[in-house]
Amino acid sequence: MKYHSRSPEEWKKIDEEKMKMSRTSELRKRSLMFLFVNFILVVAVILMVRIYQVMSPTSQGTVGPFKVFISVEDEFLEGEKVKAQVKIVNTRKSKQSLKLEDFTFFVKDENGEVEYSFEHKGGVSTEVDPLSYVLVFDLSREVDLSLKPGIHRIVTSMEINGVKTTAVRTFKVVEKLEMSLVGYQPFLFLGERLKLDVGITNPTSVSKKIKVKSVKIKVLSESGKKLDSKVFKIEDSFEIQPKQAVRISTYSPNLVFDTLGLFQIDVEMEYDSKVLKEKRSFKVITKDQIGLKGIRFYVEVPIQVISGHPFDLKVSLYNDTKEDRYVEVNSFLVSITGKDTVITDESNDFRVWIPPHSKEEIYSKDGIIFRYPGKYELLILLRTPKGDMSKKIEIIAGGV
Repeated sequence: MKYHSRSPEEWKKIDEEKMKMSRTSELRKRSLMFLFVNFILVVAVILMVRIYQVMSPTSQGTVGPFKVFISVEDEFLEGEKVKAQVKIVNTRKSKQSLKLEDFTFFVKDENGEVEYSFEHKGGVSTEVDPLSYVLVFDLSREVDLSLKPGIHRIVTSMEINGVKTTAVRTFKVVEKLEMSLVGYQPFLFLGERLKLDVGITNPTSVSKKIKVKSVKIKVLSESGKKLDSKVFKIEDSFEIQPKQAVRISTYSPNLVFDTLGLFQIDVEMEYDSKVLKEKRSFKVITKDQIGLKGIRFYVEVPIQVISGHPFDLKVSLYNDTKEDRYVEVNSFLVSITGKDTVITDESNDFRVWIPPHSKEEIYSKDGIIFRYPGKYELLILLRTPKGDMSKKIEIIAGGV
């Protein structure tokens, strides 16, 4: 039989193709609708966040182009003066007008009790440069504030261009004692004996009275084998003045290190129902391993400062080689001189073990202040049995 149009099989194929095209078209329409709805939802969320940031009194310190920052350290020692600042930052790339009113600043303890408060109800207007900030409040200029150990919270609120906003920041004050191991050296020479004075140091600014129950000491080989152990029963009270240390016990075992290698000493001190633990490693080497080959000074200090403003200084020894380096120091001197003598610090008879391509700090001093503008010279001098090292750095102090 002949067909003048199409056979039933051809019509069936055509119908199937139409069905496929219809389904594809429907799926495309659904996909476009889904994308459109998602787009609307995203825009709505953005608008809601924007409105919340402007209208909410707890919008994390953000009002329009301005962001409130509380600058404070995360941790202070007991008795240490708390330093904190409030800054308002212009986050835009254009100058912005700022009107500040009803400023409050509170420090509260973990129970919400107010420990310090400051309020200024008046208003002030200014222009803030692009991507810059204005200092609104400096706690250290208002009061010398030291707090008891625990969690503390700074809450500051204000009106910025008529919008009320609040910023919050937490920090903690810690009660801290540290163990001191006087006589510890990072390396010993073959045939030397170990001798340590175990003490406790008070780094805080308040006097501490403690009762020490015991001191336990173990010396281990690199494989973990116990070479010696000692328990000192103390049961005595000690008063430790701020920034001072007291000796608790002396450890001098009849132990001669006659093999090369890595060793470890573990010290545990129990006091006032608390425990201090310290682990130290040391090497046993031969005397021909010490020297200054590949060693240089690594000094961290600004070369330009402002007179009357504190700065910090750190001195390390850097090992430029691929091997461990061992330095036996006879004497070490750091001095800064200019219109007056700012620093003259000296230490004697210590040792430094420096791993490959790393540094080991040998001196640190914070809060150095030049009273007068001018040129100052930093001198660093290290004397060893294998030679001497020195370094000079010029520091310029500008006026305020």
